[in-house]
Amino acid sequence: MIAMNPDMATPHRLKAFTVLLLKIGVTAGLLGWVLRNVDFSNTVGVLKQIGFYWLIIPLLLQCSGYGLACYRWWLLLRYARANVSYFQVKPIYYIGLFFNQFLPTGYGGDLVRTYSLYKQGLDLGTLLGSAIMDRLFGFLVVILAAITGLFLNQSLYGHGYLFIAVHVLLAFIILFFVLLFWSRGYALLHRLLAHLSRFHAIQVVIRVLELCRHYSRSSKLLVQVLALSFILMLIDIGIFVFIGRLLGINVPVMAYMAVIPISFLAACLPVSLGGLGVRESALVLLFVSVGAGRQAAVLLSFLYLFILWSSVAPGALIFILQRKEMIKSQ
Repeated sequence: MIAMNPDMATPHRLKAFTVLLLKIGVTAGLLGWVLRNVDFSNTVGVLKQIGFYWLIIPLLLQCSGYGLACYRWWLLLRYARANVSYFQVKPIYYIGLFFNQFLPTGYGGDLVRTYSLYKQGLDLGTLLGSAIMDRLFGFLVVILAAITGLFLNQSLYGHGYLFIAVHVLLAFIILFFVLLFWSRGYALLHRLLAHLSRFHAIQVVIRVLELCRHYSRSSKLLVQVLALSFILMLIDIGIFVFIGRLLGINVPVMAYMAVIPISFLAACLPVSLGGLGVRESALVLLFVSVGAGRQAAVLLSFLYLFILWSSVAPGALIFILQRKEMIKSQ
């Protein structure tokens, strides 16, 4: 193994530390904006009135959604002939969910779950390819839901930048799928990368693309993955509708179809800690735009955050237990 020169490592660490500080600043600033002018005494009264036991329902929905999301990833792994069962994947998937929320980037959990299975002997290209396709199908459905929701909600027509942003994202994803499904496009991309195949990283990229191309040959698998992605989107929207009704937010269900996917896309921007602050700001801004009160929108965003963090908490426990077992075995 080649050791990194300390003189080279220091600037890299300084840059990473600077980026982390900037993300902390963005997160704190956005949360401060969301919480400004919030009547906390009124908030406590509302929480007492609705009863926390009602939040068990959206919590169970969130956990069931994670079970389906894990199953979607496992289907992709199984098709790639990865010798791993669903029940082997699930605890690792939960660890990834936890780290997605608490690492500086919202994708850190994907790397954690990929690396965890790689250490168990699975092929790195297979793992990366399955994780990428898992993400892409999720993004595709979220973007389609966002576009549909935007067109169905006239109150959001003034936010022209939203229409532009989601259509640009859709164009990039469609381009990726075209390159995979169109033989000539895939062959051209493969040839271009082959010229750089002397680099190990490019070899991994080629392996990932080959696996993604392999997925495109199974229409049954693609339909299953797409259907699961739509169900997951509906579950997420259902969670917000349920909490919104508890809080007395009387906006049409169609409004949720726009607000939720757009907020999820905003949370994917690598500008805060795990999307924290960005997601809440987007939720408040958009819910107010469709007619909800600001106080109720803020409370909704933080109740969802409570549901989100509670549902991924088992991932932390699993990680701690696995670390203890690893230390004992050494």
